[in-house]
Amino acid sequence: MSLVQATLQNTGGIDWAVAIIAAIIGACLTIGLKELVDWLLRPRLVVGFEEGPLGSETYIHNLRIKNFIYSMGLFRRLVVKNLGRKPAMNCEAKLTIFKGNLRESDTPILHWARKDPEIYLTPEQVFSPVHINSRDEEVLDFVELDYNPEERVIPPGACIETVSANPYRFQRNTFYKLLITVFANNAVSNQFQVELFWDGTLTGFDNSIVRKVNAHQT
Repeated sequence: MSLVQATLQNTGGIDWAVAIIAAIIGACLTIGLKELVDWLLRPRLVVGFEEGPLGSETYIHNLRIKNFIYSMGLFRRLVVKNLGRKPAMNCEAKLTIFKGNLRESDTPILHWARKDPEIYLTPEQVFSPVHINSRDEEVLDFVELDYNPEERVIPPGACIETVSANPYRFQRNTFYKLLITVFANNAVSNQFQVELFWDGTLTGFDNSIVRKVNAHQT
């Protein structure tokens, strides 16, 4: 074999190897770029309190859900916003409850306010997940308290309860730490941490829930 032939063969081998390496690098860059674009466009959920009339965080005269019967009550609600550029799919909110320093076994799934029992007939439908469009928001029913706005009284024995299929009843004069985690199929979960302590009075309801500043995303 002449020197020229050997050189051509060697050069061809080098070109072939370079082509494979270039293809691998190109594929990695393509995949990486796609993942970067998906990451930039991903849904981004943010949770906060819903603001009521005149800046109050309490809504009075709202209808509440309990055994699919409407009655009057005081609500505390949260707002879940999607600040991302894609819809957040199948969003649901789970509540983790700590009574004192002990975690309760109950983990209620909270109710999305737009799931009206007059439209959605079964518990599975009423408490089903929702999609949150890009730059849109959904209201989340968090807790409620029996209340008669005409008599302005709280029924005897009434407690703050979760708005969920099986309501959790918070005892009066008891300290709770609550962690609300909002999940979606295609988004990072977001946690919103609050503390709850209610003295059993009507005026105390407004200040019964305080946000913890160390809530974070997981």
